[in-house]
Amino acid sequence: ATPNSQTSPHVTLKPCVNGKRALGKRCEALPNNTVASSPRTRGPRLSTSSVAKSLVSRVRGNDGIWFGVFRLMTVSFAGPLTRLGILIAGLVFAFDQLSKWWVLKIVNLDEREPIQITPFLDLAMAWNKGVSYGLLTTHMQGALIALSLAITVMLIVWLAKADKAIAAASYGLLIGGALGNALDRLLHGAVADFVHFHWGTWSWYIFNVADIAIVAGVAVLLYDAVVGRPKS
Repeated sequence: ATPNSQTSPHVTLKPCVNGKRALGKRCEALPNNTVASSPRTRGPRLSTSSVAKSLVSRVRGNDGIWFGVFRLMTVSFAGPLTRLGILIAGLVFAFDQLSKWWVLKIVNLDEREPIQITPFLDLAMAWNKGVSYGLLTTHMQGALIALSLAITVMLIVWLAKADKAIAAASYGLLIGGALGNALDRLLHGAVADFVHFHWGTWSWYIFNVADIAIVAGVAVLLYDAVVGRPKS
């Protein structure tokens, strides 16, 4: 470099490509024993809107946010035997509601005396404001509906993890029974019970199809836990 090209100590030299340094708008060749210092680079400034867009794009991915939520729910709430359990739950729910409709709308059992079917079985109307079989009677039907729905969600999660048909069937019985009684509480403020077993002076609770399904589901689960366990 010529003396005229020497730089002032107050001028900052920036590296240029191909072994050259930048001085203003000129690029000068570096001496053989000089190493260009790497520049201090600053990343682009991110505004609040750009950060928000970045977060949204990460959440959404390529499939869209709603499809991602659906995919997460499918993974969490679906298993190899979920279809079997949901089918049984649907049948229990339909049969329970159909039997209650027949008792209330066709037979009008809530407006007449009990009907004797056999010496040990009657049709007798009773409105239950408690849990199954009249236990824990309360006027807080909204709380019982919320409890039924929470239990249903928990049972669906367990159903997704079921690896045996007998367990999936029992979960289906419980789900169908819980939803059947929950709908009664929503429509009537109480559960419609009408099946009455008795023998002589002994009398059993008045219950319905949903209660039968719940008891059967619990019994099947206990049987599978005790008898169905693999032998060591």
